[in-house]
Amino acid sequence: MKTIIVATDYSNDANNAMLYAAELARVANARLVLLNAYNLSLPGSNTILPVSLIDTAIKNNQAHLKEIADGIATTYGISVDHIARVANLKEELDYQAVHLQADLIIIGLSRVYEDSIFNSVAISIMRHSKYPVLVVPEDASFKGISTILFAYDPDCISSANKLLLLKEIAGLFNAQVHVHHIEKNKSNATAEDESKCAFGLEDALKEVGHSYKDIHYNNIVEGIKEEIENTNADLLLMVPHKYSFLESIMHKSKTGMLARWVHIPLLTIPNATVA
Repeated sequence: MKTIIVATDYSNDANNAMLYAAELARVANARLVLLNAYNLSLPGSNTILPVSLIDTAIKNNQAHLKEIADGIATTYGISVDHIARVANLKEELDYQAVHLQADLIIIGLSRVYEDSIFNSVAISIMRHSKYPVLVVPEDASFKGISTILFAYDPDCISSANKLLLLKEIAGLFNAQVHVHHIEKNKSNATAEDESKCAFGLEDALKEVGHSYKDIHYNNIVEGIKEEIENTNADLLLMVPHKYSFLESIMHKSKTGMLARWVHIPLLTIPNATVA
C-alpha cells in the first residue's frame, strides 16, 4: 500500500477510524490522506450565507484539518496530507480514489447513530465502489491483524481477481487467512458442489497462510458473526454482491447488515479489483 485515504466528519467514529488508519499506514509505510467533504447549506433553510462567512468557514475548516494531520504525522511518524472540500462525500471519495491512486479508503461507522448520513454513505460506498473500502466500527481499536476471516461467496468473485490487497495485508502482519464459504443449509449438497467453491483460491492465496472450510447456517449473517467469534478474527473480508437497481430494492445487503452489527473492521474488495 502506498496511499490510504480516511474520510472524516470529526465525529467520534471518524476520529477512531483515523487512528486505525494511522496505525495501518505506519505498518505499511504508506501515505495517509485525511479527507473532509462537507456541505455548507443549512438543512431546512433557504438562507444564503454571506460570501465572507463562507470563506471564513472554509479557511477555519482547512486549518482545523491541517492541525489534525500534523498531529497524526508527529505522533505516528508517517506522511499525512489533508484535503477539505465543499462537496458530496461519496463523489469526492470516488474522485480522490482515482486522482490519488489510493490503495484503500477507510471510513468510520457509528453505533449510536445507525441511520446517520455518514453511516449511509459508508454502506453505499462499500456496496458500490470500485476500490477497496475498510469500515471501522467506533468500538474497534487497532491491535494488529493476526487473523483474517474471508467470508467467501463464489458467486461474487471471478478467477481473475487475485485478491492483491488481502495478500498484502496478510503479508504485512503475517496473518492467517481463514476462507469460510458460508451458505444456507442444503440437504442435497454434494462434495463436488463444495469443492468447486474454492476454485482459483488456492492459486490466489498460495503466498499466504490460509485454510478453507465449507460451513452451512440457516442465517448467513448470523453464521458469519459466529465464525468471527470462532476464529477470533481481527478483520472480516467480503466481496460484495453487485445488484441491479431493481434487485437492490428487493434485497437486503448482507455487507451492510454486517457492517452495522460486527465489532471488527470490515474490508470489502470489489470484483473489479483484478490483476
